[in-house]
Amino acid sequence: MPFLTPTEELFIARTNQQNILKLLQVKFGDVPEILSKNIQNIDDLTALEELLISTMTITSLEEFTNLVNSKLPTSQE
Repeated sequence: MPFLTPTEELFIARTNQQNILKLLQVKFGDVPEILSKNIQNIDDLTALEELLISTMTITSLEEFTNLVNSKLPTSQE
């Protein structure tokens, strides 16, 4: 991936998050709010790209939720 400014990275992350949510809504209907929030907490572009691709092959919201949870940033305590 070419060098991106922080603003460009943020734009791409937000766009990918929105696209993931749209695809999930088309495929499964309502998306639980916690899942939506968790997707919005992921800013890593590689993780978001993997999730975006997974929306096309995933067979259940539970399976996708588990995948999203594995991509969440770990809290620093």
